[in-house]
Amino acid sequence: MDLVFIFIGVIAIATVFLNVMATNIIQSSQIHEAQKKKQLIMVLWSIPLLGVFIVIRQINKDIKKNQTKMEEEIAPAMREMADRLKVLDADLRGKASQSSNSSAEQSTKIH
Repeated sequence: MDLVFIFIGVIAIATVFLNVMATNIIQSSQIHEAQKKKQLIMVLWSIPLLGVFIVIRQINKDIKKNQTKMEEEIAPAMREMADRLKVLDADLRGKASQSSNSSAEQSTKIH
């Protein structure tokens, strides 16, 4: 009988520990609004032990959705930046070749 109480105690402590850890993760989330955080915390604490897995699964799904959204927004900006860098590089190479040509002309004029 004592083993049953020990087992139940260990499960209860593990459940509380997991819920506290998941609550900290939810509260530190930057991709969720305050209302969504409250909903996730309610699910977490209203369904013992199973709530942890539901909430963590939902958070991972939201992170993946937010990551693809960010990649879709960042990709065009990166292409535009690459195009600008190519133009800038071409301008710098053109100026460098002009300055080397003018210095070569000056050295030939002196001689």
